[in-house]
Amino acid sequence: MIKLRNSIALLFLAMSLCQSAGVLAQISLSKSDVGLIEGEYSRCRMDYVNIGDSGPNCFWDFSSVSEKDFVNISIKDSLNVLISTDNDQVKFYHCANDTLMELGRECPLAKIFYTRPVCKLIYPLSYQNSWSSNFEGYGVYCGDHLFRETGENKSIVDAYGSIVMPSGDTLRNVLRVYTLKSYMVNMDNLSECQDSAIDRQIIEESYAWYLKNHHQPIVETIFSCSYIGMQPVGSSQISYLSFPSFADREMENGCEAYDNTWKNSGIDTPNDIIHYKVDAGTDLVSVNYDLDERANVSMLLANNMGMVFYSTKSTKEKGTGYQETFDLAGLREGVYILYINVNGKIYNEKVNK
Repeated sequence: MIKLRNSIALLFLAMSLCQSAGVLAQISLSKSDVGLIEGEYSRCRMDYVNIGDSGPNCFWDFSSVSEKDFVNISIKDSLNVLISTDNDQVKFYHCANDTLMELGRECPLAKIFYTRPVCKLIYPLSYQNSWSSNFEGYGVYCGDHLFRETGENKSIVDAYGSIVMPSGDTLRNVLRVYTLKSYMVNMDNLSECQDSAIDRQIIEESYAWYLKNHHQPIVETIFSCSYIGMQPVGSSQISYLSFPSFADREMENGCEAYDNTWKNSGIDTPNDIIHYKVDAGTDLVSVNYDLDERANVSMLLANNMGMVFYSTKSTKEKGTGYQETFDLAGLREGVYILYINVNGKIYNEKVNK
C-alpha cells in the first residue's frame, strides 16, 4: 500500500512537471511570429514607463500612460537587407537563419556600418533564453569626423505574462527581452566637431515586449547614459507603444483613438527613492541601500572601454539593509564606473581599485 501511494504521488508530480513545462513551451515566439517583415507600422512615444517585474506570469499595467508624438516605421527588403525607416533614423538589418543582426544605421548627424554586426535577437524567443555578442563598426560624424564603435550586447528573455493596453485590452502570452549594451565610441580628434563627442562610453538598457503576429515590440523602453572621461555627461529614457493589428484597424489618426485615456495620466519622471552608500575596499565594493518603495534595481561595474565586468538586476520591496557586492580581485588597478538604475532613475559613481 505504501509503495502504491508513493507511486501515485510520483505520478502526480510528474504530471505537474509536464504541465508546467508545457506552459513554458507554449510561450515561444518564432521568427515567423515576431520577425521583421516588410510593411508600414505605427507607434507613439510615451513618457516614463515602469518596467515592472521580471519572471513568469507577470502583469504589466500600461493603461495610464502619457503620449508625446507619433512615429511612423517603414520596413523594406532590398537584396536580403531589411531597411527600417522612422522619423529619426534608418537602420539596416539582416536575418541569417534564426539570428537577427543590425548591420548599421544612419541619422542626420552620423552613419555607421558594423564590420561585426550587433546580434539583436535569436529565434525562437522563449523564457530564459539568452545570447550575447561583441560588435564593432566604423562611421562618420558631422560629415568628416571618423569614429569607431566597439562593445558588447547581452540579452535575455527575462519575463512573460500579460499587458493591459491604454485601450483597456489585455494582451496575453507576451514575452519580454532585456538587453544590456555597453560600448565605446572612439572619435578622431581632427574635426571641428571634437568638442561634442570624444571617446564616449555609453551604457544602454532596454526592455522590449513581444506578442505573436505583431512584428514590432508592443512596448519598448530604453535607458541610456553616456560618459566622457568616466564623467557622466547625459542620460535619457524613452518609451514606445506600438499597436497590435486589431488596434491598427480601429484607428485612422495615430494616437487619437486613445486620447481620452492617455490625457492627464499624471505619470512623471521617477523620483529619488533610493538612499545608498558605496564602500570601496582594495578588492571589494559594497553598495548598501534603502528603498522608500518597491523598485526595479539594476547595477553594473564597467571600465572606461565599455567592458562590463559585473551586472545585477532584481526587484526589491520597500525596505532597508539591502546590499550588492562586487569582487574586484581579478581586475586591473584603475578607475571603474558603478552604474545604478532605480525605476529608470540613473545614478553613477566612480570606483578606484
